[in-house]
Amino acid sequence: HMDRLAEDVSNVENIDLAELQRRHRLLAAAYRSDRRKLHEATAQLAQLSAALGTQERLQSAYTELKEAHQQQSIKLQSLQDEVKKGAKYKQTAKQQELIIQKLEKLMTVAMKDAKRAKDLEAKLASTRDELTQAHEATATLKKEQRAAPLAAGEEQVKLKLRAERAERRAAAMEEEMTEMARANARELAALKLKIAEKEAQL
Repeated sequence: HMDRLAEDVSNVENIDLAELQRRHRLLAAAYRSDRRKLHEATAQLAQLSAALGTQERLQSAYTELKEAHQQQSIKLQSLQDEVKKGAKYKQTAKQQELIIQKLEKLMTVAMKDAKRAKDLEAKLASTRDELTQAHEATATLKKEQRAAPLAAGEEQVKLKLRAERAERRAAAMEEEMTEMARANARELAALKLKIAEKEAQL
């Protein structure tokens, strides 16, 4: 209607009052319609702008939240790593403490074994002396046996038995002394090995 009315502007002089009033009403109605449409379009544009602004703010907030979450994850991972390191350090320290305690026990045993070794050495020395005396007694008995007259058969048998007993005692003592020395050497070797293993773990 607006275009048609615009085309008829040049014919205003030939239009009567009723037609002018009708056209005025049409122009007013068209103006109101266009104004309403413009208002609706403006409101819609405002809504779209507000929605766009809200979306941008949401996107910005999401980006900030995502960055904060990433930073929090990094801090959390770092904290977890520190906790793991601390736990590993405590475990290592505890293991070292246990090893040190075992080593201290072994050293205590070693000191006791050293004392026992000294006692054993003294016993071995005493046994050697007894063995020497036994050998000497055996040699003396053999000499007496050889020097005895053939007629003294009973005495000769006694001397021979004494000599044999002395030899057996000497042999037994020598075997005991050898076994004691071997046992002592084995214990000392095993103890040295244990101490070396524990020291290697420190």
